[in-house]
Amino acid sequence: MTASGIARIERLVTRLPELGDDGGWAAGRLRLYLDPFGQMSLDEALGLSPRWRAAALRRLRNDALRKAPAAIAPGAALSRQVELLAKATRRYSAGQWRRSDRFRASPPPHSGTVYDYLFVAFRAGDGTVPTSRSRLFELLRVVESDSGDIEIGQRSAR
Repeated sequence: MTASGIARIERLVTRLPELGDDGGWAAGRLRLYLDPFGQMSLDEALGLSPRWRAAALRRLRNDALRKAPAAIAPGAALSRQVELLAKATRRYSAGQWRRSDRFRASPPPHSGTVYDYLFVAFRAGDGTVPTSRSRLFELLRVVESDSGDIEIGQRSAR
């Protein structure tokens, strides 16, 4: 990190406590990271697990897959949504993903379609998402809470 980058973070650290408890916490964590005698990475200073990014990407992928059925078959039985989602993921994997994977955001033609969700899922999954009906059924039935805990969702297997 350059001296100007460090100076900018140090200025930010002095202002963060104005944001209350969370700001004070962030300021303290950044001070740990900036300590010239410290040996902490930013992830360690913030208390993030070594695999936090992988967990965040998995959550993003799963959330996109859970939202996709509303664009394919809103209100349909879970089994029908799973069937259509499995078909859509296999089709997207074989074709459109290969043309879309170079984009950072969903291409405009995908806007408002199931492919919007599939783009996010494939991007977060580094080109790999569950495509089997059994795995998708399990995924659509399970809801991850904000804390990362897993809870059984409200959907039934109609």
